[in-house]
Amino acid sequence: MKMFFIIINICYLAPLHLWATTAALIETPQGLIQGIDKGQYTVYKGIPYALPPIAELRWKEPKALPKWDGVLKANKFGPMCLQASLITGRAIGDEDCLYLNIWVPKVRHSESLPVMFWIHGGAFIFGSGEQPIGPITFYDGEKLVKEGKVILVSHNYRLGPLGFLAHEELRKENPNGSTGNYGILDHIAALKWVNKNISAFGGNPNNVTLFGESAGGTSVFVLLASPLAKGLFSAAIAQSAVFFDHSLEDDLLLGQRITDHYGFSDYKKPINLLRSLPGDKIISDFPLELISADEDKIVRYGHSIDGYVLNDSVMNVILSGKQQKVPLMIGSNANEILTIEPMFLRGMKKISDLTYQNMVKNFFKTSDPSKILEVYNKHKFGSNFKALKVLLEDSLFHAPVHMVSKAMEDQNPGTVFTYHYAKSVLGLKAGHGAELFHLFGKENLLSLLTFPNNPFGFLTPSEKAFSRMFRRYWTQFAHEQDPNSLQNPYWPTYDSGLVLNIKKDPEIVSVEHLDPFHRLQFVEQVLLSKIHQENRTCDSILAKAI
Repeated sequence: MKMFFIIINICYLAPLHLWATTAALIETPQGLIQGIDKGQYTVYKGIPYALPPIAELRWKEPKALPKWDGVLKANKFGPMCLQASLITGRAIGDEDCLYLNIWVPKVRHSESLPVMFWIHGGAFIFGSGEQPIGPITFYDGEKLVKEGKVILVSHNYRLGPLGFLAHEELRKENPNGSTGNYGILDHIAALKWVNKNISAFGGNPNNVTLFGESAGGTSVFVLLASPLAKGLFSAAIAQSAVFFDHSLEDDLLLGQRITDHYGFSDYKKPINLLRSLPGDKIISDFPLELISADEDKIVRYGHSIDGYVLNDSVMNVILSGKQQKVPLMIGSNANEILTIEPMFLRGMKKISDLTYQNMVKNFFKTSDPSKILEVYNKHKFGSNFKALKVLLEDSLFHAPVHMVSKAMEDQNPGTVFTYHYAKSVLGLKAGHGAELFHLFGKENLLSLLTFPNNPFGFLTPSEKAFSRMFRRYWTQFAHEQDPNSLQNPYWPTYDSGLVLNIKKDPEIVSVEHLDPFHRLQFVEQVLLSKIHQENRTCDSILAKAI
């Protein structure tokens, strides 16, 4: 590990621009802001977009900041939101964490620039708008803004139990009857800040493209489905979005479980007692609520169908055409589960037939999993664990991509561009998040992962060209709501079932030739049945609350 950080320092700190200087003042409706001049671009770090969600503001909708006096020195990233360290398991970050960052290219013309609004992933339990890896800022907007002439905005949002706790007492105290979704409400608050202030940075508030990966991609679809986000963006990119529309019933049970853990359930105001606890204690005690295979059930933090932020499941909103109809880029990676397995499926390699059957029952809300088990079983894939991995990859990623692509292309023809990312680098397959190394110009880190074969992370000219091509698709979409340009291979819309297979040499393929198509068709029908079942459960819970 020590050698890894020595290498990172050699490769990344040596060429730092020591000539970076203080930038000119920007006058915004919020107040004066001063960033860092990087030569070809300016970066503004750690701009607060809401009041700190602490004390009585914990588990409440973010509150707008008053205009500040003086000059805000935007020269360092704000703290990440409280989360459990992936290395030590201890709580890191701060509850005072609602900050955003802006990268602005220097351009000669006066025309306002498109804005790309980045939503980081991390299963709604970890990550930040900066995503530090040692001394490196992984989500660095430098290459996107310099090459693509766009403005990039990233932000932090509340995570885990501090961002998504659902509880009946919270619903009672909320004027909108809402519970959970505080992290989603943070996205909306940051978008409102951008719409109000971005023109001062040279950005076009009428041309804002959401883009996010994993939980960030899921957030993109939640914002598409939420009436509260209407009109705040004009296009969307969803990368490896996890379609896991868990029920409000499970969310409330999880909230009750946390209250019970601290012995607060019998008190008149249990939420006030929870607010009195240090945030890092709650994060440490409940960092990731993945119930073990022994209980045959998977529950996680995420969005709730609360009748305020969301009135229905995200997938159901999209299939019924009630979402915002904006141009969309969407896709998944060929080997999604490869990088997810170590964190989320650890300890599950030896799953009994009964446990696997019960997990399938719970996940798909069905009393009879026999048809699913006919397609996904140990005889076809070698073990129950391997069958589970394929089932999760198909149902969480691949099948939903095509369900959404078909639905939104039918509703708004000529506006959906679908990809399948299959690029391997130095023998590393296209796992969950692999495309981010190209998107944010951190390809050298991919090389370092194969140390000592390529200890200094040197890239071939073809690798560098691929990364520039990849970024060009994204920034061109932000400019024109169409990823095509003269410099890149053609990318068709999904209207005829065509997908861009992004590998070393991208090619256009029919969806039938990408995956075992019969499996995806089967999973689509199973997911539709699950959605209908969840709708009935959610309607019942909301009706009782009213």
